[in-house]
Amino acid sequence: MAEMVDSTFISQLTSILHQETEEGVQSVTGVEVFKFIKNLLAIQNLVADAEFKVASKKDDAVGEEFNKLKGTLYDVEDALDKWNTAAGKLQIQEADQNSLKPFLGMQVCNFNNSSYLHHYRRVFLRCKIGFKIKSLSKTLGNVINSLNMKQGDRETLERPKNIVDMVDKGNQGKEDNKIEPKVYGRDEEIKEIVGKIDMFCKNQGTSPNSSESTISVILIEGPTGIGKTIFAQRVFNDDTVKTMPFEKRIWVSVSHPLDKLKVAKTILESLRGAKSRLTELETVLNHISQFVEEGKNFLLVLDDMRNEGKESAIYWQDLITSLDSGSKGSVILITTCEDVTDMLKLHNTEKFMLRQLSEDDCLLLLKQNSVIDNQTPDGENFEGIGTEIIRKYCMGLPINVNILRGLLGFKKTIKEWKDVLSMLNKEESVERLPLSLSYYNLPSMLRKCLIHCAIFPKNYEIEKDRLIKLWMAQNYLKVDGREDMEVIGEKYFEHLKMHSFFYDFPENDGDGHIIKFKIHNIVHDFAVSLAEECSVIKIPGSVESEDHYSDKNFQHLMIMYENGVSFPRSLYRQIKLRSLVIETSGHYMIDVNLGKLFDKFTCLRTLDLRNHDNVWYKLINRVPRRIKKLVHLRYFNLSGNKKIEELPETLCELYNLQTLELSRCTNLKKLPQGIGKLVNLRHLVNNETSLTYIPKGIERLTRLRTLSEFIVSDDYHVAEASVLECLKFLTHLQGSLSIMMIGNVKEIFKDGKAELKKKENLLGLRLSFKNYEDTERLNKEGEFKALEYLEPPLSLERLKIVYYEGVTMSTWITSLSKLRKMSLGRCMNLKQLPCLGKLPCLESLTIRGMRSVKTVGNEFLGIENNGTTLSSSTSAFPKLKKLKFQKMKEWEEWNDGISEKTQEIMPCLSSLKIEFCPKLKKLPSYIRAVELKINSCTLLDEAIEIEIEKEGTGTGSLA
Repeated sequence: MAEMVDSTFISQLTSILHQETEEGVQSVTGVEVFKFIKNLLAIQNLVADAEFKVASKKDDAVGEEFNKLKGTLYDVEDALDKWNTAAGKLQIQEADQNSLKPFLGMQVCNFNNSSYLHHYRRVFLRCKIGFKIKSLSKTLGNVINSLNMKQGDRETLERPKNIVDMVDKGNQGKEDNKIEPKVYGRDEEIKEIVGKIDMFCKNQGTSPNSSESTISVILIEGPTGIGKTIFAQRVFNDDTVKTMPFEKRIWVSVSHPLDKLKVAKTILESLRGAKSRLTELETVLNHISQFVEEGKNFLLVLDDMRNEGKESAIYWQDLITSLDSGSKGSVILITTCEDVTDMLKLHNTEKFMLRQLSEDDCLLLLKQNSVIDNQTPDGENFEGIGTEIIRKYCMGLPINVNILRGLLGFKKTIKEWKDVLSMLNKEESVERLPLSLSYYNLPSMLRKCLIHCAIFPKNYEIEKDRLIKLWMAQNYLKVDGREDMEVIGEKYFEHLKMHSFFYDFPENDGDGHIIKFKIHNIVHDFAVSLAEECSVIKIPGSVESEDHYSDKNFQHLMIMYENGVSFPRSLYRQIKLRSLVIETSGHYMIDVNLGKLFDKFTCLRTLDLRNHDNVWYKLINRVPRRIKKLVHLRYFNLSGNKKIEELPETLCELYNLQTLELSRCTNLKKLPQGIGKLVNLRHLVNNETSLTYIPKGIERLTRLRTLSEFIVSDDYHVAEASVLECLKFLTHLQGSLSIMMIGNVKEIFKDGKAELKKKENLLGLRLSFKNYEDTERLNKEGEFKALEYLEPPLSLERLKIVYYEGVTMSTWITSLSKLRKMSLGRCMNLKQLPCLGKLPCLESLTIRGMRSVKTVGNEFLGIENNGTTLSSSTSAFPKLKKLKFQKMKEWEEWNDGISEKTQEIMPCLSSLKIEFCPKLKKLPSYIRAVELKINSCTLLDEAIEIEIEKEGTGTGSLA
């Protein structure tokens, strides 16, 4: 709770005090604000110590006072937020009024004049906030007295004052934190499990009852934190296991509470290699059984299985029964912290207990901190202290070593390490001590960010960008003097990652950047214990009792539906709710009365109603006008709700809105016309919709970081539509942007340039020219140069151009020195491919639908030749790995162009795909040993067959 009374919170109040003093109305609110800030500062010092006692479960009395304080501080934040919202809206109204004055002429000065109305509105707001602060200040004064009476003294570690500087310093020398901790002391155990899998795979099971089953099960057991998941990953990715004759290798992370349909569908989709549209569990299990009956064997990992009662036991038995009907040799590897043998009732099962790490192995893990090998001038070293810490407090659990390694990684002196040891020695309980100490020594905002993760269930794959937006919605990323909350969120995430609170990072964007991750179960349990107001509720297909949730006090809530049911009536009593996330599994209609929800939950900062599954019956088909009641709302996610066709204009009253997610709302045809009022909007995610234009006013959203798609048309009778030039005002755009131009492009560009080149944080760009009606006229008029108005920044990494009608590409393409991925599609008039070989970082290139291209030669390589010799410094496509040509129906020749030094052309190429190019005759000689896939290329197929025959006789040239 100390993090709620942080410098940002107090600075906001100070700002109000300063404003009131300047305007000469300090008597209204100034004195109360000053007194209120004094109380907040006093609470800040008291709560820091109280929080540790609550975290370590040492003082229940303090914990009670601690919990009483939460509600009051939430009320404080709501009051302040309402003040800022009302004041901000008044500023917008005044700015709009001033912009209209030149057109309206002189107005008569009377009481009804808008300037007078604004003045009296301001006075009313000051009085209102003054009375509220006076009441809250009195409450806080009582809390101070109560906490002072219950708290004692305690030695604390010094914590950094400036969180952003601390994170920046901590990240130095960490090689971008892409190197994950190594696994120590498990080689022999891994070898043993791999041997068992190999034996079972070859149908050499040792169980006396093995004939009763076609499937073998290995249970990897051990306490939480022993490293079962990482151990199983090592086994799953072992080179020997990869060479075993399993037709399918499947990994399933079991979430808690158990999502039965999701687990079963993940297995079925992995077996089939395709998405499943099935929505009934029994049907999915039948399809799994039918698939394995075909005799295909598999390796399946079920990570973190638990016994959650009779219902879950029946489910696991049914699931394994459906899998146990194929050929012998399939293996299921289960990790669990419980003995689930009796629950599964299996015969052919091997149990393996994962042992604790030795002190030596723990020390090796701790030594990944580079400081431990250093020695001070007086002969003291870090290793001795580290060894003592391991011996007393790590208990052979890798999770404890990793957490302490994260904490000690920011301690650079012997004194700091001794202070940590001293703190550990003074505590009585060691069960959660390393985690508790590491958590407590985080800066306040990082503690808040970590605790907020308790809104997700165990084993949940969290999207990093989504989490950062949720942090932002709760005002966790506010730093004085900085607007880049997303950057701060990235730094916070990296810092928590370095402390080993997060794990399992599949790097699936090609850059090594983390997309998703998980929270370790121990960390999750710890976060839940501290954040009782964060909860995950699983609702089965049954009617809950009216009073089921009446005794709870939720602030951040995720509701997980298993079947189609109504929204629990008792939850409508949670009027202080600040986060609401609704998720479901299956093809179910969830009955949520959004109008009632908007009436009740007016404190919401986060509302996530996204549809995760394309076949899930749509959650909502319209957004009620009462959305305007959510004055605090900052994150609103409607993605995947395919029945929504438009949004109400009242949505634009959400002054604080920062993120609006509308992706995959495929029937959404228009945005609210007043979208320019959302001046705090930072992320407008609107890809895969049916929008035909972007409303006027988008240029006012100067804080926008994300704009997925900008649609501009020559249909100027749509008076409410934005023009292309509006983009030049959105200077902070980052990530990926798609610009769709519909109709007569020359009309679209008559208003000026988009000035994309100035948007240095833009990494991805898609340009689409849909001007079929004007194609013939444009070609007769001459060169088509629309690309000159759309020059991107040199930092661009991904580029896609489709339906371009010009006969040549713009020269700026070859200047994109950081471009890694490029796609050109359906550029019908392009007769010659651009000089893409000059791009030094290009790794992936796709060219499709170039119906006017007949020959590809030196111009494509982008190199100059002297006769038939390449200059020694020349290299074409130096980093290209993947190359694809599709639907090049007129393409006949792919010329060598140059006969020497072909090793300098595409030296890194690993994959070449050519599809539907019926006239292409042969490949150039510089295409060497690659993964080659050819489809519907008759002449090329014949040429390659001839080359293969020649190669067989020693006369062929195809590698």
